[in-house]
Amino acid sequence: MKPFLLISFVLLTSTLLSQTTQSKKFILKAVSQDGKDYLLSDSVTIENGKGEKIKVLVEASVPVRIWDKYKGNDEKEYYWLISNMLALKAKSVLKNTLSFEPIKKQYVTWSRDDGAFYTNFKFMGRNGYGNMVETTEIVYYQPNSN
Repeated sequence: MKPFLLISFVLLTSTLLSQTTQSKKFILKAVSQDGKDYLLSDSVTIENGKGEKIKVLVEASVPVRIWDKYKGNDEKEYYWLISNMLALKAKSVLKNTLSFEPIKKQYVTWSRDDGAFYTNFKFMGRNGYGNMVETTEIVYYQPNSN
């Protein structure tokens, strides 16, 4: 794991613990029509490249059995962890991480093939010419399978 991601993960975990205790404890959760998936939605705080907190709506579709297996006691905290880990991975792709600005709506899905959360993360960032452009990066977060 890159040192940037490891340090960011430690800071992220401590920030998430304080944020989730201050905010509402539940995410919006509904069962799909076939009953196999949860449709999840919540407004998550993600840091941009300058360290400012940005509210981003994150929607997800996750199989019921997978979500119930990994969510633990606090599903909001776990949802925020997934969302922020995906954002960190997208941010780390940029050469100039200070220019990272997440787009305010993201969609996450579960891959049955390799057991990971995936998103085509949309964000603004500076290109090689210094212009701020919208781009996407396919990133994933694989939860601990213990």
